[in-house]
Amino acid sequence: MRDFALRTTCYLLLILTGLTMDSVAQKDQKIFLNGVIKNVNNEAVDGATVFLKDAKEGHLIEQTLSGKDGVFSFTLKAGTYLISISYLGALSYQSDLIKVSSDANLGIIKIDITPRSLKEVVIQSSGSKPLIKIEGRKMIYNVEKSIAAQGSNALEALKKTPGIIVNQDNTITLNGASTALVTINGRPTYLQADELAQLLKSMSASDLKSIEVIKNPSAEYDASGTGGIVNLILQKSIAEGFNGNINNGIAYGISLKQNTNMNLNFRKGKVNAFGSYNHNFGHYAMDYDNDRTTNGKTYLNANHDVDKKHSIGSTLGLDYAIDTTKTLGIVINANFSSGGGLITPTTNIFDESTGALLQTLRSESSYPDQMAKRYNTNLNYRYKGSNRTSLDIDADYG
Repeated sequence: MRDFALRTTCYLLLILTGLTMDSVAQKDQKIFLNGVIKNVNNEAVDGATVFLKDAKEGHLIEQTLSGKDGVFSFTLKAGTYLISISYLGALSYQSDLIKVSSDANLGIIKIDITPRSLKEVVIQSSGSKPLIKIEGRKMIYNVEKSIAAQGSNALEALKKTPGIIVNQDNTITLNGASTALVTINGRPTYLQADELAQLLKSMSASDLKSIEVIKNPSAEYDASGTGGIVNLILQKSIAEGFNGNINNGIAYGISLKQNTNMNLNFRKGKVNAFGSYNHNFGHYAMDYDNDRTTNGKTYLNANHDVDKKHSIGSTLGLDYAIDTTKTLGIVINANFSSGGGLITPTTNIFDESTGALLQTLRSESSYPDQMAKRYNTNLNYRYKGSNRTSLDIDADYG
């Protein structure tokens, strides 16, 4: 009798353990949520920004772009979510509560895109200047009017720009392509993705006047911008005499961060001299994951990456106005970054057929200190005549 009771207790414990493991596995099981975005003419919408939000807290979990066929998809866990969609010149879309416990297809979601809405769309913020303005092919995001961008660096401001996604490898995506051309004051940067990210991290968001997003550039723009153009417009004083500003910021999230930026400007008659200094110190944490299925097993890999690089940037420039339509200028940029980082990956291995958790692997690896230096000199000539006639000539060395 005693042995029977012991065996019964063991069986019950095994059943409860199995139910618990099954519950955990189901909770961590990946679920696919997808849909198709079309306009009122039943045509696929390419490059719409789709936001996935937590229904309870309203926090943004992930964002993606629709493809050329209008399809978008998310990989997520069971829960309740909200979907919202924005598109340059299109009315925004907000879903009802979406409760998912298994793979789900939202079907066709229609948004209204009309030629009239593409002429000029304005999203007004407090103050006289709009936060977002759309003029034809161009969307203008006025960073100086964005409360969300204040106190951050230029890369963070870029991430908050509608329609732009900065991937974990620092490539900038627009229209679903990784070939977006990034320019500063209309001039190409000629930097690799990591170098550009370090440059933008060294710049304060307060250095930016606006960010221009051009989804489908016309022939007047650089041919390398076939995936779209992102143009960062820097603040520049038009006041006579000497002026400048210094900003210091401290932020604490997972770790302490400190940034300083200084801008100086001297303008007299036809001559304008300007310079800036920026630094960004602190650790930046990123979380990203991926999954794969092979030989009957599903591998879910989650990475916690802490970037410990410090970055410093400086600029010196001189413009000479030949007359009201012609300007000759020189700009010298110097950017430095140094530091290492730490990656902590965790891999959960599941049985593909049952969803049972088979094994969990954890590790930690650091990458060594890296030093990068970048110098660039730009000579430029600008002509802006009447009837929108313009001519830009640039010569770069670096």
